[in-house]
Parts: sequence; structure tokens; C-alpha cells
Amino acid sequence: MGVWAALAGGVAVAHADDAVSNSASSGSVGRAASATANSGVARRASRVAARGVAGKTPVASVDFSGAAAGLQPGSISKFFVGNGTDASRTSAKILSASWGANGSSGDGGVDNVPVTFNWFIDPASVAPADFLITRDDGTTTTPVFATFYPPDEKNERQTVDLIGNFGDPAGARPISVTITGALTGRAMTSALWQEIPAGLTHAIDQIAVGPYIADAWVLTSKMLQGDKNCCTVGKNFVRVVWSNGVTAYPHGDEVGAAVVNSYSAVLMLRNGKTIIVKPLAVGDLADHLKTSMDDNMHDLCLPTLPKGAKLIEIRIGASMLEDPNGDPNLEQHFKL
Repeated sequence: MGVWAALAGGVAVAHADDAVSNSASSGSVGRAASATANSGVARRASRVAARGVAGKTPVASVDFSGAAAGLQPGSISKFFVGNGTDASRTSAKILSASWGANGSSGDGGVDNVPVTFNWFIDPASVAPADFLITRDDGTTTTPVFATFYPPDEKNERQTVDLIGNFGDPAGARPISVTITGALTGRAMTSALWQEIPAGLTHAIDQIAVGPYIADAWVLTSKMLQGDKNCCTVGKNFVRVVWSNGVTAYPHGDEVGAAVVNSYSAVLMLRNGKTIIVKPLAVGDLADHLKTSMDDNMHDLCLPTLPKGAKLIEIRIGASMLEDPNGDPNLEQHFKL
């Protein structure tokens, strides 16, 4: 299952905040578990007031789920228009919510649903009570934890991993997640933190659905400062965000040459022609001590590109990566 499904079972959980390092032993994860809706609202209201948060208009969700598209589990091959630039990120959206691993409440196991946004999310604005999981029998629940882990670096804060007992494949299944608190976030290169209004919702991909690319965007040099596992080769760097934590298929190993060779970036030149560029390497690997703790982010380390070239698509072949449930990806053509 990996750490994506085991965070609540007494395992230390790191919270990616500048000022706070959370762990189960220190009790700061207990902050997330014990935070009430009222205290969370008060904390976020204070944060909003201090920053002068803008943008109060409710935003619509974008449903990329296989269930909504009438696809069978494991059949998602992505040909979606993504969010490649800040110009396309004028409002907050949930890009994916995927049931990545299932645990049995009887043996202390837990479920996880990583929720990926098109914005960076302010860790100080997040509490478990901000998320409501709805099951297919009409019942609802809230996570025990809402954490920035395994994706815990500053430039990875667009995925919030929800941990709890959300359902079971043989019983009531989680089918949607709704934002119930006032999160704050910002587009990747923006300095303006904005409120993400309550009510934003997204269907949850079922557990048998393999991982898929949820987002892709160009990393700036500033974003890579202090990043200990960023690309060590190349001149241009593209973040590829998956719907769940990924390791190499079929054995859950660390990503190697096969995955690197399968990735490609499609760019449009100023004259309208397109070129396909292969990465020199993939960065943001070996995120934690165990490979099973790898997050849902890959960085494509690209060579020098023609001036004015614009990233328009990310591709990777089928059965290259797997999620914590062991489900492989299908062929990906993620269009920005």
C-alpha cells in the first residue's frame, strides 16, 4: 500500500510548512485530527485578514473522473486540456481526487484520497474539517488527517493527501470530495493568496483506476532554490503532477531509465511547428527514505529549447508507473 495509505497508523507525518514540522509523536498531527470546524475557520479568517485575501466568487469544479465520463475502472487515458500557465489559473480548481489505497477499519488500516489543485495551497489554511467525503450510499465523513505528505516540498503544495476511513470496494464507496472550509491558495508564480470558496467539489476516481497526469507546468529557477532532489542536468524543467503517488511498474521500484525514455514533451515553435523533446533525466525522485513513500510529482529535465518554444503536451507510454494500489497507468497524452 505504501505510505499514502499508512500515514494514520502511528507513522510520523511531516507537514510541509515553513514554521511547523508535524509528527504523530509530537502531537502536531493531533492538531489536524482534533481541529474543530470553528477553530479552523477562526485560524483561516485570521490568515485571510492578515493577507487581504481577494477573490470571493465561487468557482466551478472540473470533473476529470472516469466515473463521470462513463469509463470502466482502470480505463482512463488522459487527453485533457490542462493548466500550463498562470494565465489559465485565474480561479482555483480541483484537478483530481483519487482513491489510491484502501485499508480495513477492522485491522487498523486507512484509506487515502490525494486531492490535487491547480494552485498552491497555503498549509496554514488546511484542516481535516475543510474536506467532506460523500459515499455512494449517501453517507458522509471527514478525513482524520489532511496533510502535505508525501509531496512535502514548497514547490509541491498543490496536493493535499486526505487520510481516513472513507469506504470499502465491497461496500459504500467514496464518490466525491467537497471543500467545506475557506482554504487559501495562489497560482504558481503569483504572490497573491486568494480564498478558495467552500463548495468546490470533484468526483473521486475509484480505487481500480490507475494513475494519470493531472497537471503539468514549467518550473522557475526560484521555485527550485533549496530543492534537494531537483534535476541535476538540463536547462528547462517541467513539473508533471500525477493523480496519486507513483513508482515504477510492475514492482514498485524507483523510477529508472525505462520511465525516463518513455516520457516526452511536445512543444510548439514560434512558426507553428511542433517538436518532440525527450528528457535527459527525471528529477524529484527518492523523495523519502522508502520508495513506497514516493510522491506524485516528477520533474522532466529538458535540454536547451528553441527560443519562444511553448510546452503544449506531455506524453508517456502505458504500464510505466503504478499507484499505491499497484494499478498501472494507461498511455498519457496530457494537453496543456
